[in-house]
Amino acid sequence: MKRANSMLTKSLQRLSSGKRIVSPADDAGGLAVGMKLQSSLKRAAASRMNTQNGTSFLQMQDSVMKVAGEILDRMAELKSFFNDVSKGPDDRQTYNHEFTELQKELNSLKSQKFNGVSLFATREPDSNPLKIITSDDGLGEHIELRRTGLFENLKSKYGADGELNTGSFGAFKQLVGNFTADGGLTDANPGYSSRDYSEGQVVFKSGGVADDSGYFMALTHVKAGVKIEDTASPTTQWIRIADAQGKGFAEAYPSAAEFNPDSIKYNSSGDQVAYLKGDIIKVPAHWASPGSNLFIRAEADVPRGMTLQEIFALDGNGDASHVGSGKYFSYVGEDTMDGAKPTTEYIRANVNLAEPESYAGSDTASLIDILKQNAANSYNPTYVKTGSDIYAPAFDWDLGNYNTLHSYKYGDVVFKDATDEILQMTSAVKGTWGAGSYKQGDFVLHDGIWHQVTSATGATGTQSPHNPNNLEVYGTDIANGYSHGDALITAAGAGAGNNLVVVASSRMQGLFNGQQDYADTNVVYDNGVFYQFDANAATTLSQNWASQVYAAGDIVRYNGEYYEAVNPRAIGDARPDLDAANWTGLGTSLAAIAATLGGGQGSLTNVTNAVNADATMDGSGNNNSVYFDYSPFQAYSTADGTTHVGDPSLDLNAAGGAANGASVIDRSAQYNDVNNSKYWTKTHFGALDGSTVNTSYQYGDNIHYQGKNYIYTSHLSSENFIYLKGADPSTGYTEFENLLELGAVRELPMYVDTIGGGGNGSLPEGVYYKPNQDLEYTDRISDSGMVRTSGTERRTDAPMPPGDEIYASADDQFYGGLNAGNDGIYGTADDFYATTVDPNIARNGGQIDADADNNKDLLDENLDLQHFSVADFVDYIQTLANVRAVNGGTMSRLGYAERILEENEINLGAATSRIMDADMAYESTKMASHNVLLQAAASMVTQANSLNSVVLSLLQ
Repeated sequence: MKRANSMLTKSLQRLSSGKRIVSPADDAGGLAVGMKLQSSLKRAAASRMNTQNGTSFLQMQDSVMKVAGEILDRMAELKSFFNDVSKGPDDRQTYNHEFTELQKELNSLKSQKFNGVSLFATREPDSNPLKIITSDDGLGEHIELRRTGLFENLKSKYGADGELNTGSFGAFKQLVGNFTADGGLTDANPGYSSRDYSEGQVVFKSGGVADDSGYFMALTHVKAGVKIEDTASPTTQWIRIADAQGKGFAEAYPSAAEFNPDSIKYNSSGDQVAYLKGDIIKVPAHWASPGSNLFIRAEADVPRGMTLQEIFALDGNGDASHVGSGKYFSYVGEDTMDGAKPTTEYIRANVNLAEPESYAGSDTASLIDILKQNAANSYNPTYVKTGSDIYAPAFDWDLGNYNTLHSYKYGDVVFKDATDEILQMTSAVKGTWGAGSYKQGDFVLHDGIWHQVTSATGATGTQSPHNPNNLEVYGTDIANGYSHGDALITAAGAGAGNNLVVVASSRMQGLFNGQQDYADTNVVYDNGVFYQFDANAATTLSQNWASQVYAAGDIVRYNGEYYEAVNPRAIGDARPDLDAANWTGLGTSLAAIAATLGGGQGSLTNVTNAVNADATMDGSGNNNSVYFDYSPFQAYSTADGTTHVGDPSLDLNAAGGAANGASVIDRSAQYNDVNNSKYWTKTHFGALDGSTVNTSYQYGDNIHYQGKNYIYTSHLSSENFIYLKGADPSTGYTEFENLLELGAVRELPMYVDTIGGGGNGSLPEGVYYKPNQDLEYTDRISDSGMVRTSGTERRTDAPMPPGDEIYASADDQFYGGLNAGNDGIYGTADDFYATTVDPNIARNGGQIDADADNNKDLLDENLDLQHFSVADFVDYIQTLANVRAVNGGTMSRLGYAERILEENEINLGAATSRIMDADMAYESTKMASHNVLLQAAASMVTQANSLNSVVLSLLQ
């Protein structure tokens, strides 16, 4: 019956709850599966909601782009009207009014939001991408809602002149430029040109041997029948720009990321590495030329943590340890002449320029000299050279030359020129004094001087430091006495200085004042004597006259004067000053008063000698601290009165630690040791000596400058005086514009295109060209273009003397203009001022590109219709169509993602129900069965109980 009752109860629970599994004991495994399915169901429902919201977001985007398209259509129409030859300037300006308003509306559309989320981002990659997770476990596909591609790409490609600002935008890099196969072994005249070639044209010659084959560029007009060879002489008509395998072509990656040893990538095995095989990394090429870089390619997966110094460290053969054949990296774009220099972004330095400061590596005095030379750089050294290695500080040292007038605090590091020390302040150095508590050994700056807390009990917030240089010596102004809190410097004792600060104790009450009340032990000064009151004298001399009874000999005070009663006095008697017969005037002299006191009237003690002794330095710095207490803050030594014990920089012991209170620690040994990696970093520049450092450009070197590739064709090195335009070879930089103007460099018509990925997406990855194959020429113009310098700056021609070092004065001969440097962008680290003796060159500069009218931003409200062409608006509309197409594709995908999530919800719900929900018919049948069994059992028990009564009745 018990079992039947239990089974009936369980059936009732399942029927009432609708759940098959009421407790874990019913089906532990099924419960676990069911719970996971329930969670998946809820996540699927949430993901489906997210996809719906994503669709709404895209619909809002598309609505904005639809309106933007209408605006672009109207702008294109306005530009067509603007071009009408029958329209005058005033007529055209009327179109610009509407154009400007439409620009404002486009800017307004760019800032549209959906529930506070911007519909459009303006930089790529989007720093806050919107991603829709379409799987319930979060590990599946993420659909990204693109917010870029439209407004940031409304830049003109054609500009006012309608000329295309071309560029390659394919998926892969490729060789750019045209060449002609000529002079090969199978040609009619092997080794010789079969036709005329103009300057800059390129010939591919298959010469049979490696040194006689490759790509040759004509340096002048070449006639037919001329031998195709690079003689490397001043009269050569050809320069070989690459060998037959393509080694030597200029190849630069200015947009590559700069080397980072902590970069994280994952290879195909899932391992963390710094770089994957094939990655291109940018590496600074010269310590003194910011923005100049060389490029290296990872030839294998590169482990994390490898530094540039380790990569370029020289091995036993004098080669870079990890750059070269069979190593982690290889140089990109090595020249064909000697392979000594890869393609570099232009390096302004030359071989004649001074190298980093020479430094022995462990001499503090030399290091401090270097620090002083870098005062303009906050005393932070830039680079130093030790042997053949070049080092740089591992962090911004933020050092300063120690100055006793400067406030320092815990952790500050300074150098002392006078003692050749580099010191770090400890926690004992508290900086500028504030009204607070200090302990013995603390140092504070106050009133222009440093103080040390010398008192064993420290200093409280009510005690302040005093500059002894601003205090008087004890006794100098003694006529006014000394009051509590007065600060003085001690009178000099035998063999002692007088810079020790003492402060008058609470006993000292200044000059005697007859109208003032005094207390026991108070000390006053009167007529050259210090008097000390006892308790009775203080009471006696504080008693003011009143109309009352006095005995003979009583002393009273009236209006600051003291009187002694000659005869007894009664209430109502005259005042002392009006009754000379009964009162004797004592005046205000304590000498007279002291002689009069007697009996219980107390006494005045002459303590002049004791006060003087307490305020006199005895050479040990000790006193009785009765009348004067030594200040807890002292600036000078108690031994000689001249040593500045308040100076925290002097608180060192022989071991470099603090002698008392640990105010400073000598860090000289750490800072002056270039092998201490905490303070110094060994750079890779030392290993580049002769390659990109301590060298000049030579014949055949590849150079990348402001988006274009050049080759050095002069047989004079770039440090030659003719390329310095009159500047001192030891101090003057070689400017690229000078090399270009004088024909030392020439633009390459063929190079490996790396910007934008290449122009032909059908080429397999890694394939640049095929010999004897005609390739489509792709013009490469920097996105930013070159801009003309805004003005001309006059410069001094010489330091004093003979120059006056004053700009815009009579002796100025050189002119300068701002140069954008390698990156072609003004306001970045590699900008510099180029100088020339020719003001016309400085003014005109030649720094304007063929398509300077391009890359104009349609959203710039300072521009109008004259800055754009109809072709630009056609391009804008195509850009918009592309973005809307991408948007529509994403919207379609979200729709299908929502459908699969909806199907998953249905299936997950059914699966969960089969596991977790009760079968109502089955449970109802079981409940009826258990109920019958329970009732039958109950009847049997009832019948059994009734048999007992029958038996009893029979026995009776």
